[in-house]
Amino acid sequence: FRSLRTKLVAAVADIFFGGATIVELNNLAADKNTDHFLYEFDYRMSGTSTPSWQGVDHAAERRFVFYPDTRYNYSTSDD
Repeated sequence: FRSLRTKLVAAVADIFFGGATIVELNNLAADKNTDHFLYEFDYRMSGTSTPSWQGVDHAAERRFVFYPDTRYNYSTSDD
């Protein structure tokens, strides 16, 4: 059951998020005078309250990108 659920969640995410992202990126790339960047954040912090099958929480990268806070003891290596 868990494997089927994981596959279903991944398929739905690919359709709704991945597909729309690729369409938008193609539209942006039509303007050849600018640079475009796409990244995928897939680091799952320990202590996350959501089940692992849900993947990384939406906007989880914000604390790393915009708020590098010294209160947290982050490591440069994976857990």
